[in-house]
Amino acid sequence: MIKTTPIKPNLPNFNQKAGVVLQQAWRSRPIYFLILPTFALILIFNYIPILLGFYYSFTRYDGMHAFWIGLENYRRIFLDPALIQSYKNMAIILPFSLTVGITMPLFVAYLIYHLRNSNLRYWFRVLFTVPMVVPTVVSLLIWIFMYTPSGGVNSILNALGLHHLTLTPDGQVRAWLGDPNTALAGVLFTGFPWVAPVNMLIFLAGLEAISSELIDAARVDGAQGWKMFWTIELPLIMGQIRLIAVTSTIGVMQGFQNILIMTGGGPGYATMVPAMRMYDTVMVSAGGMGGMQMGFGSAIGVFLFVIIMVITLINLRVIRSAEPMM
Repeated sequence: MIKTTPIKPNLPNFNQKAGVVLQQAWRSRPIYFLILPTFALILIFNYIPILLGFYYSFTRYDGMHAFWIGLENYRRIFLDPALIQSYKNMAIILPFSLTVGITMPLFVAYLIYHLRNSNLRYWFRVLFTVPMVVPTVVSLLIWIFMYTPSGGVNSILNALGLHHLTLTPDGQVRAWLGDPNTALAGVLFTGFPWVAPVNMLIFLAGLEAISSELIDAARVDGAQGWKMFWTIELPLIMGQIRLIAVTSTIGVMQGFQNILIMTGGGPGYATMVPAMRMYDTVMVSAGGMGGMQMGFGSAIGVFLFVIIMVITLINLRVIRSAEPMM
């Protein structure tokens, strides 16, 4: 009878590999020691609060005492009138912000990129970048004044002969941010013509990175104007479009400083957004119930995180699927 011995698979020596990794880490220990304080601070001030927020979302927490209530806070998310209205408002704000946040900076970058004079290109780039130094609060206060009954919006409409637009149905002079019918439109129009300097610079850098040889070859093949933009330039800056789409989605869903300063979410809930409702719930006595509802606010934050993640993934998939078509 022939004895056979089982063939042992040639498994890697994990102990040996682990030893090599540890030796390399030990040789690089000064670098790890240098980044250790930064990592510790990120862990303490970023990741631990995230985990605590997730835990408190299942509790009734007033900042002092926490009582486990399970999914009650998440049930309230779908019943709270302010949150329900904030979802509707966000369904308008997000597509609008993405549209103007991509098209307007791209349009300006395209015009600057095609200027033949390099000095003009430089100075236009500077002029569109200078507004970055103006504090956001200052520009928002200017817009608030523009929307007052005696502000610039009503004055411009009167000068254009559109006096009827400056009046409410009961004949009063319209305060644009104080009218539930126009407050959200006023918030959206803020920042016109919506040329975000950072987005414009990103697009301009992407256009300038296109190889001149490729552009010359496309011209030889007859590509000019719109055809050049659609077939050559736009596909080559899809990476920049994807970056701005993702960052803009996150910024719009998380942001509420404009609404906090301009309307506070009002009048009523006309300009309420989820992040603003979360702020009100945590920092203000919400719903007349008294005290801070930090558990409910944490649940809103967790739910907002999930929504932002889903929308971001959808954005990436849509943009990626559109690339071959271009």
